[in-house]
Amino acid sequence: MADQVTSYIPLVEPASLEDLSQISNELKLGIAEHENKDYLEVVNGWLKSCDGLQLIEEETVPVLYPRISGVKPARKDNPYNAWATKVTIKGEDSGLLAGKTVAIKDNVFVAGTPLTNGSKIWEGYTPEFDGTVVTRILQAGGTILGKSTCENQCCSGNSFTSASGPVLNPADRTRSAGGSSSGSAALIAAGEVDMAIGGDTGGSIRLPSSWCGCVGLKPTFGLVPVTGSLGLEPSLDHLGPMASNVTDVAKLLEVIAGYDGGRDHRQNHHVTIPKYSQLLKGDLTGVKLGYVKEGYEHATPGVKSAMADVINLMTNCGAVVEEVSIPLHLQCGPLFTIGLTSHYHTMIECNGQPPGYNELYSVSAMQHFKQAFKSRAHDLSPTVKAMSLFGEYLKRKDG
Repeated sequence: MADQVTSYIPLVEPASLEDLSQISNELKLGIAEHENKDYLEVVNGWLKSCDGLQLIEEETVPVLYPRISGVKPARKDNPYNAWATKVTIKGEDSGLLAGKTVAIKDNVFVAGTPLTNGSKIWEGYTPEFDGTVVTRILQAGGTILGKSTCENQCCSGNSFTSASGPVLNPADRTRSAGGSSSGSAALIAAGEVDMAIGGDTGGSIRLPSSWCGCVGLKPTFGLVPVTGSLGLEPSLDHLGPMASNVTDVAKLLEVIAGYDGGRDHRQNHHVTIPKYSQLLKGDLTGVKLGYVKEGYEHATPGVKSAMADVINLMTNCGAVVEEVSIPLHLQCGPLFTIGLTSHYHTMIECNGQPPGYNELYSVSAMQHFKQAFKSRAHDLSPTVKAMSLFGEYLKRKDG
């Protein structure tokens, strides 16, 4: 093994005394000059050991359904700019999603089809395996028609930041479709697909669903695996179902939910997935629902009226609906803002894949972003540039 390792080009060039002395001074480690050679020997020994990582084969995920590489449709065939890529992938002949057409948000891997994540920084990258939700959709009989446009690195609740241009709202092309799963919502609203996969870290399924008039669900944390997708922050990232009606959302959730064999560290393998599509009986007797008082105190009259209608509907279906007070909700602005530092850590410092978790990583995706960031960080969106400045400044000034 040792002989094999030495035949590889070092992953990182060996450190010098000057390198470690500079780092020691910056970190104020107080290492005496006569100790430097000892530390150098330890550090370079560890670096040499890391070369053995090149002997470990990356886990491979088989691609189960044939397809050809996707293409960007012409503007005349993409009136809302909601398609990032068109590709037809036929699943099984039977299953819960048989006869259903599906769009996949363009932060989710579809093998052999370019992924842009709404950003120029990801141009030129093509995943080599399917995200777990993609495989499950195909196994359930769904037909994937392509990748839906998403906002630039999924960092917007509006629909005008994608590198390919704004996504238009089918109900009114002068208005935003919402984001960041903007294309998914627009395609459903336009009737171009029956269902879509969206992603939600801070409203990115719920906002466009609301603004485009479709149904979207942010699932319980960890219920749906995010394996084979690009996220923002692992403790907040979700993938979830979107459709034109509740029944189709329930069917899609039933298909994509469930344990992923340890590939998503956030999941509990003891969870049993119910038949969601069989639970839609219209009777909420015995169900208790709460709504957060602080979430609606400052809402516009139209939103308050819509909320009152929902409460009446739920009550008429047998549910008990109660107001719940969570005063800390009013401080969510500062809490969300400081959380941007974690977004920066995951997206920029860790090349889009947070380290240290027992899950499936895409080495090719990490390598692509690392090289792209080094050579053309100017291609990042203004939002991500601002986030990078904020995160790096706080790290340097406050640790």
